[in-house]
Amino acid sequence: KMFELKFDLHTSIGEVKFRLNKHCGSTVDDMQLILMDNGDAICRLDDDTKMLGYYSVTSGMVIHIIDNNPYSITSGGQLEDTSLVEKYVCF
Repeated sequence: KMFELKFDLHTSIGEVKFRLNKHCGSTVDDMQLILMDNGDAICRLDDDTKMLGYYSVTSGMVIHIIDNNPYSITSGGQLEDTSLVEKYVCF
């Protein structure tokens, strides 16, 4: 989960993806964005040319990012499941 980011309603979805790339590491081409409100999926933000306002985004909504790249570090739970991370061992 990331911290709060603020976007202008006139920001295109492509620009949102570009900005999110700097925070999550997923490439713009591999991102799928889902608009969520109170844990419920509202819609996919799937047209990079449309503005946030087109999707009726309001303050407090969440943009869920799905990384569709199977080779990404985020795939397979590598960032959430610490048992998958090699530990440093002292001898």
